[in-house]
Amino acid sequence: MINKKLVLVMNSFTFLLGIVALAIVGCKSSTLVPVTETLVGENGYEGSVFKELKAKVWEKPYNVLPSYQVDKKRVHSDEFVKHSARTVDVSRDLIESDRSKIVHPNGICLSGVWSIAPGNADNAYTGYFANGSKGLLLARLSTAGTNVDIDEKSSLGKLTGDEYISYGFTGKIFPTVDAEDPRKYRPANFITQTDLGGQPIADISDVEMLNAPHLTVLKRGILGGGVKILAITGRTFESVDESNTIRQVYEIAELDKPSTEKTNTPQYLKLVASPIHRKKLPKGDFRKTLQEYIQREKQIAFDIFVANEGYTKTFTKLKRETIITDGWKKLGTATFYYAVNSQACDFNLHFHHPAWRKDRNDPSTVVRH
Repeated sequence: MINKKLVLVMNSFTFLLGIVALAIVGCKSSTLVPVTETLVGENGYEGSVFKELKAKVWEKPYNVLPSYQVDKKRVHSDEFVKHSARTVDVSRDLIESDRSKIVHPNGICLSGVWSIAPGNADNAYTGYFANGSKGLLLARLSTAGTNVDIDEKSSLGKLTGDEYISYGFTGKIFPTVDAEDPRKYRPANFITQTDLGGQPIADISDVEMLNAPHLTVLKRGILGGGVKILAITGRTFESVDESNTIRQVYEIAELDKPSTEKTNTPQYLKLVASPIHRKKLPKGDFRKTLQEYIQREKQIAFDIFVANEGYTKTFTKLKRETIITDGWKKLGTATFYYAVNSQACDFNLHFHHPAWRKDRNDPSTVVRH
C-alpha cells in the first residue's frame, strides 16, 4: 500500500514538474547565450559524388567510441537557432565543424541501397518512391541526448529519462546504383525518429521511426533537464520552419523525376527493421552492437512503409500521437552493408530538412525560401 502511494506521489510530482518546465520554456526568452558564428551558405553547392562523400565519412574511424554530452548551454544559445535554420536552408552534405551535433551527438553512419519493389500495383508515387526505384543510400542512426546504452537504467527510474531512448534515422538517397559513379548528385534527404520524448528501451531493430513521430514529453525525464531541453528544441524548430511535428518527404518523390511529371508524395514515411533482423541486437552501446551485427550478418535491412491519410491527435500538452487512417503500405527496403563510427559522422555529415510546403506536391507553396 505504501509503495503504491509512493509511486502515485512520484508520478504526480513528475507530471507537475513537466507542466512547469513546459510553461517556463514556452515563454519567449531573452537569455539565449550568444554565439558568434557565420551561417554556412550553399556557396555554389552542386551536390556530391557518393564515393567521395562516403570516403570522407569513413576516413578516420574512432579507436574508442566517445560519449559526447548534450551541452545545455549550446541548446539554450543562438548557436542552436542558427544550426536549426541551417538544417532547413543549407543542402550541403558536409559542413565544417569541430564539435558534435547539439541534440543528437552520438551516432553511427551506414551505407547501402534504397530499393522500391517493382510490383506494387497501387503505387502511384513519383521519384524514388516509384516502383523499381533503386539508389545508393548514406544514413546516420543516432540517439537524442547522451544515452547510447540500451541496457543503462537509473535507480531513480522515470524521473531521469534513462528508462527510455529516442532514436533518429536520417538518410541521403542518390539516384545511382554505381558506387564508382564520378558524377555529382543532389541527394534526397529524409528525417525520421521514434517518439521524440523516448520509448521503453529497445534496440534499433525493435523500433518504428516516422517522419511524424509521436511525442511523450515526460519520458525525457525531469531530473537532468531532459524535459526542458526537449521543450527548447521544439520551440526552436518551430521558430525556423512552419511545422515542427512532421518532416515532409517530397525530396524523395522529386528525385530524378521528369520535370513534366506531377509530383506525388506520401504524407507519412515509416522505417522498421525487416522481420528477419528484428530483436537481434544484444544489449549495450547501440553503435557497437549494430556495427558488429552488420559485420557478422553482412547486412541489416529496414522495410519502407508509407501512408497518405492521417492526423496528429493531442491527448494533453505533454502527449501527442500520429494516427494513420488509411493503413501503412510497404513499398520496399533500405538495406545497409557497411557501418562506421567516426568524427566526420558525428561532426560533419549534414542532413537537410526540406522546408515546409502548404501543398507537399507543389513547389510554389513552400513557406520558407
